[in-house]
Amino acid sequence: MERKELKKILIKRLNAFCKERGFPHRHGLIWYRIGDGFLLTISLNTKSYGYDLHYNVNPLFDYIDCFHLDYGNEIEIPKIYLSLDYDEETTKEVIEAHLHELDRIAIPIFNSITDAATIYDNTGFMKSRYIDRLKGYAAIYARKSPEDAIHSLETWLEKFDIRDYNDEFHNEPKVLIKLLKEDPEKARDVLVKNVERSVEALKLKI
Repeated sequence: MERKELKKILIKRLNAFCKERGFPHRHGLIWYRIGDGFLLTISLNTKSYGYDLHYNVNPLFDYIDCFHLDYGNEIEIPKIYLSLDYDEETTKEVIEAHLHELDRIAIPIFNSITDAATIYDNTGFMKSRYIDRLKGYAAIYARKSPEDAIHSLETWLEKFDIRDYNDEFHNEPKVLIKLLKEDPEKARDVLVKNVERSVEALKLKI
């Protein structure tokens, strides 16, 4: 099957599937649901052999200027790849098999994520070296205890030697820890601004 044909079949099926399950927005090959300070995304990843699917949380409160796959792409769903070697019938069967697994495993997890507090409580399905960072930011945005947020951010900082970095991504957690000790609402204000900046950078319609 030609890549153009495979892409057409995939987009048509995913448009319907994602709309039915509350992912009404689309950006290229990414379908997403907007939450308070975050996005939940289902995306097609282009491979040399065809496509595969990824499922992710994109926190807007930790500034992003592009959709990324840091949180959630290791959801324990059987890997079902869509190959250019398949005919149309096989392709549709594989798509339906994968969407069945998505319905069975990933969609219930996504449906349980309703705000930053539930992001903080539902990181078990994610395998990322940034998990402690995500938990720290989510704790701040959800107004959980400053101690929880500080612990998560300090744990993340301890895992990485950031002394050679001098940019916003690496410096902001240190700023947030300082603000949390002074006034937690000031730390949250930084994340509220991050949401505004992320929405603008991603050109989201919220």
